[in-house]
Amino acid sequence: MLYTLLTEFLIGILAGTAESPPVIDGLLDDLCWSQAAVETSSFTAFAPVCDVPLSQPTAVRIMYDSQYLYAGCFMHDPDPSRINHQAGARDEWAPVDRISIYLDTFNDDSNCYVFTVTVDNTQMDSRRTAAGGFDDNWDAVWSSAVMECDSGWSAEFAIPLSALRYPSGEEQLWGINFYRGISYSNEGGYMFRMKEQGGIDVSLFGDLEGLSDLPSSHSIEFRPFVAGRLQFTNGDDLFDDRWSTFGADIKIPLGIQTVLDVSVLPDFGQVESDADQGNISHWASWLNEKRPFFMEGTEVFDMPFNMFYSRNIGSIASNGELIQILGGAKITGTNGSFS
Repeated sequence: MLYTLLTEFLIGILAGTAESPPVIDGLLDDLCWSQAAVETSSFTAFAPVCDVPLSQPTAVRIMYDSQYLYAGCFMHDPDPSRINHQAGARDEWAPVDRISIYLDTFNDDSNCYVFTVTVDNTQMDSRRTAAGGFDDNWDAVWSSAVMECDSGWSAEFAIPLSALRYPSGEEQLWGINFYRGISYSNEGGYMFRMKEQGGIDVSLFGDLEGLSDLPSSHSIEFRPFVAGRLQFTNGDDLFDDRWSTFGADIKIPLGIQTVLDVSVLPDFGQVESDADQGNISHWASWLNEKRPFFMEGTEVFDMPFNMFYSRNIGSIASNGELIQILGGAKITGTNGSFS
C-alpha cells in the first residue's frame, strides 16, 4: 500500500550539533531546536491495527553536544482535552500518552537502550538484548520535561552520553526509533515500522546520522567508599561499639561491548530499600534487583523462566544473620547475536 511505501522511504534522522544546550522545560523554543532537522511522521501503527498511520502526526528532532544527546518531540493532537493523565512513580506503567526513544548505539541490530516519558513526565528506561530480554531494573540519570498546549504536547530529553556505551571513532552511526502511545484511542506506533508479530526488531530501526567526535565511553570507573559507626553510651568506655569498613566498585571496559565488573567488600547502603510486603504464603516474595553490581547484564537472563535470582546472594541466613559479601567479579558483553 502507498502509505507503507512512504514510511519505508524515511530511512534515518540527522542529528545536529547544539552550540548552546536547550533548557529542559518541555518547550521547544530554544535556539538549537530551530536549527535542528525536523522529521514529521504519521508513525506506523503497531496496535490496534498494524501498518496504518496513527491518527495524529509526531515531529522529532535530535541534537547533541560533548555531554548529552537531546531529543525534542511534539505530539500533535487537535483536542488535548482527550489526553489521559495519571502521575506515577518512576518505571511504573500507566495507561497514558507516552513517547519513547530507542537507541541502538552499536548499530548491531540487536541491542538498544529505551527512554520513555509520559504526558505527566513519568520516566521509564530499560535495556534490550539480542535474546529479546528487557532489563527494566536498569536506571540511568537523565532529564526530561513535558508541556501541553492547544495543539498537543511536547517532550524534551537530555540523555548523558556517559550513561551510554558506543564504539570508538570520530564518526558514529547509531540505530534509532521512536514509539508514540495515544491512550484515549488505544493506539501505538513506531516511526520506523515494526513487524506485525515478534515485538521489537532492532534491525528495522532507522539510522541516526551526524554524530561525530563523541567522548570515549570506555573509561574506567572507580567508586571507593568508607563507612563507619560509633555508638555512644554513658558507661566507662566512651565508645563501646565501633565499626568501620571500606571497599570499592570498579568497572573496566575490556572491549567495545565487554565489561569487567569488580566489587570489593560491597556496601549497598545507598540502594533504594524494598517496599514493605505482607506475605503469609509458603513462597518467598520476589524482589527486583537494585544493587548496581548485580544489575549489570541482568537482561541476558530475562527469559520466559527464571534461570538466576541474584537476590539470594548476600541475603539473610536461616539464623537471621546477614551473609556478608566479601567481593565479586563478572564479565558481561555482546558479540553479534551472542550475549
